[in-house]
Amino acid sequence: MKSRGLAASCSLVRVDLAQNRIVPIDTLKFVIDLPRQGNLLANDVLPDIDKLAAAVQPVAGEEYFAPTAASAVAWLVRLAHQNAALESEERYVLPRLSPRPRLLCFRGQAAKYSMFAPSLSRFDLPRKRHHQRAVAWMHIALQLWANTTFRFSRASDDGWWKGRPYVLDRAEEVDPVAQHYGLGTNLIDWTWDPVVAACFATHRLDVSSEALVERTGRVYIRAIHPESKSQAMLPPSFATRIWHQRGAFQWQPDPDSVGAIAEQLGPLGKLVPARQAVSSYPSVSFRCSHEDINHASDRIAQLVLKNDPLQLLADWSLSVAGIVADAPAKSLALSPTLDALADHLPHEVIGQYQEILQSSGKTEEDPQLMIDYVDSVALRQTSSGRQYDASGLYLLAKAMTDRHCLCQSATDERNSVLSTLQQFMSKPEYFWSLANNGHLGEPPLWSGAVRGEL
Repeated sequence: MKSRGLAASCSLVRVDLAQNRIVPIDTLKFVIDLPRQGNLLANDVLPDIDKLAAAVQPVAGEEYFAPTAASAVAWLVRLAHQNAALESEERYVLPRLSPRPRLLCFRGQAAKYSMFAPSLSRFDLPRKRHHQRAVAWMHIALQLWANTTFRFSRASDDGWWKGRPYVLDRAEEVDPVAQHYGLGTNLIDWTWDPVVAACFATHRLDVSSEALVERTGRVYIRAIHPESKSQAMLPPSFATRIWHQRGAFQWQPDPDSVGAIAEQLGPLGKLVPARQAVSSYPSVSFRCSHEDINHASDRIAQLVLKNDPLQLLADWSLSVAGIVADAPAKSLALSPTLDALADHLPHEVIGQYQEILQSSGKTEEDPQLMIDYVDSVALRQTSSGRQYDASGLYLLAKAMTDRHCLCQSATDERNSVLSTLQQFMSKPEYFWSLANNGHLGEPPLWSGAVRGEL
């Protein structure tokens, strides 16, 4: 699709020549629907985005205000594009993050919140204990579900992995899934996609409220060090809804424990409370209309899977925690089976779990979805074309290699994301070059068709 701008009096519309219609650009839907590859924008939309983003003004420090949701999201996607377009010489809009950080993620929420408090810390003691038990049951439910239904990407039944369990790590895999699906944990949700963050900041605002903060959304921006696993915990490969939302997670202590933790850390202790204060992050706030909320809600609905088995497992785990007063035995967590569950739970509860298993069917990794996620983290534009940033690949490869047994053995899927990450991890020169301002690695195994231009 090619387009051209109109006269200044109609500067916030564009002409869609293919559809022979005028498209207003000052709507949230326009920005949501922008063509992007990773966080890189198509060149023909940059002038329109610049018009919208120009309305964003600094308030204090690195806090910004946008008069509309559309201008706020335009400013955010322009920032993400600028960070990924390394051939650009333009001045970076956020001085504190200059030079361009390798990894940026985003979080959207209502402006009324002054802290990034993990969900578990917002509960009273009985509810907190309930959710802690629920996460423990979620570990068992997920492990048995993965053993029964999950397969790695295009793996043959005669492959080396046949019979090997997919052993879930409680902190690295179960807690992120539990957090995303509504159970209380010490994790905070972030996303690599600024549009997703803006939609989550928008969709539950009350535009009819007399309180300004109730109808104001805000998106926060965070730079991540690629070696900090607790700052960018990644979803397990079967959690496709999180991959669709470009989700990542940050560990946060309970605010009541911050003082004790900071004291134990000594000089580094001051970073713990600073990490929880929203004022520690660059941000943009904006007002919303009913139309904005509808557009944001529609986009989120597209990212939520229907009859999602992981949501059913989370709901089941929360129900079990309300029925059973004790946490599950460690032996059950290590080797969950339906027979072992039957020794601990009522018959009707086991029946509910079996129904979830039967309705799930077999599930496999989605290579294209994984590639799209990698793009949102690591794809960059350079003077020689589009490449992958080494620090972004390092973050992804380290997490996947640590947690997925398939990554620890050679695979014949030479164009798969797992194979590419294996390649990256097997090249020591990448690690040395990473120490020297982050070497840019060519995507060695992905074809031009996958890497095609927008």
